Amino acid sequence: GTAGQPDAGPSLTGSGYALYSGFWPGGGAASPTCPNPLTGVSISGPSSGNTEQMLTFTASPDPADATTPITYTWSTDGLVSGQGTATATYRWNTAGTKTVQVTASNCGGSANASHSIEITSAAEHKIYLPFTVRNS
Repeated sequence: GTAGQPDAGPSLTGSGYALYSGFWPGGGAASPTCPNPLTGVSISGPSSGNTEQMLTFTASPDPADATTPITYTWSTDGLVSGQGTATATYRWNTAGTKTVQVTASNCGGSANASHSIEITSAAEHKIYLPFTVRNS
């Protein structure tokens, strides 16, 4: 071929294989592609819970077959475990409306999602023991 120009590859029609040829202006191999870019993410999990309760949330990429690896970054308020993974566990000490947020990213970009949950104070449990007085 001509200097600085890619050579045409052989035709592999019907073989089930594809041959890609390309170059960077400065030389080197062609850049990898992202066959299934991430277009969205959603969070599934409970919509209510109690203080001090461990609650699990799961991020699902859209499309489901988005190119891996996919990285997940969860909001940190109440986060107990799961940073960097598709599943995170949260626990809150105070009552109120809480928001769980996640950002998912792959070779094609990133997407954000949020999920609200209402946390109520766990009922206090009092244990009353019998009080006995013994005469001596």
